Amino acid sequence: MKPYLAKIDTNTTGSRADVTPLFADREAFSQLADDLATPFLEPDIHTVMVIDALGFILGTAIAERLAVGLVPARREGKLHVETIHESFVDHSGERKALEMRPDAPKRGMNVVVADE
Repeated sequence: MKPYLAKIDTNTTGSRADVTPLFADREAFSQLADDLATPFLEPDIHTVMVIDALGFILGTAIAERLAVGLVPARREGKLHVETIHESFVDHSGERKALEMRPDAPKRGMNVVVADE
């Protein structure tokens, strides 16, 4: 097990752990981002799609290491422009939706998706 994983607080209420202590430790977070980006250094990756909101943090670090752009997928209603919309049922069984601009990513792009 990677030492930085011990920074994740699993003593939380509900079904999710708190990753923010890992994000707060510069060295641990840097190593995590390096480890997550490494498998994608060789493939021809065009962009990183990040899922609202903690995914923005992690995905930005991955995109920076891969030297590619970033496509945010936002919660429904957060973008005040034309969007494409996808509804889904999340881990808790609740219906949700994500939206993004219709011009990104473009058809044929190789995309890495990052979420917390």
